[in-house]
Amino acid sequence: MNLLARLAIFIIFTLCIYFIPWWFLFAVLFVFMVIKRVALVELLVPAFMIDITYGIPLARFNNFQFVATTIFLLMLLVIFIIKKYIRN
Repeated sequence: MNLLARLAIFIIFTLCIYFIPWWFLFAVLFVFMVIKRVALVELLVPAFMIDITYGIPLARFNNFQFVATTIFLLMLLVIFIIKKYIRN
């Protein structure tokens, strides 16, 4: 995937933070990364922005604020693992 496409995805993801629920955004992004077999590590910054903007410490997560960042890191880990098993 070329640099221009990655930059466009970064900008779209960053703008969608404010208009689309985070769980839907992450689901669409995960499906996109599986289909395209690419790990978009640069989207970790907007995931962190989601936590900074909307994240609050919740008791069910042991007062951990960075839930979206953790979920995105887990998504990247899964993508890195299954990427080698998916054929072209």
